[in-house]
Amino acid sequence: MYDRRLEAITAAAELGSFSRAAAKLRVSTPALVKQVSGFEAEFGITLFERSHSGVKVTPAGALLVDGARSIMRQSEDALRRARRAAGDGGAVRLGVSMMCPGRQTLSMWTDVHPAFVGVPFLCGREVPVFLHYPLEPTLQVQQFVNAMAQLLNS
Repeated sequence: MYDRRLEAITAAAELGSFSRAAAKLRVSTPALVKQVSGFEAEFGITLFERSHSGVKVTPAGALLVDGARSIMRQSEDALRRARRAAGDGGAVRLGVSMMCPGRQTLSMWTDVHPAFVGVPFLCGREVPVFLHYPLEPTLQVQQFVNAMAQLLNS
């Protein structure tokens, strides 16, 4: 696949700030800066002009960002096709925190599941509560999310 540091670089380029890019990617600012700086050092190019008001992409950085977007899109497409071929094209994963037991959510699955045959529902422990889409949300997965939200709010 591609170098994950490309995500940090494209986010910083789009947002003009390492701190905003870090927040978007849910990593610390020092970690994101380390990724970008490491990439620059490894390949011997300066991607950003840094200032107190943020970052500005250099001409070399702009070319890299354009290519990186293409690489990330191609990688996502390849992974999507592979998952579809493997039959994992629309799994919904629900992580349940120890602070927020998932018994109620799991018991609701029996009410919701018949309407969503073919959409796997996988549950893990000791992770924050979230819905995870391994691929772009399909209409069926979106309908599942809406149904679960209605049950949780009732």
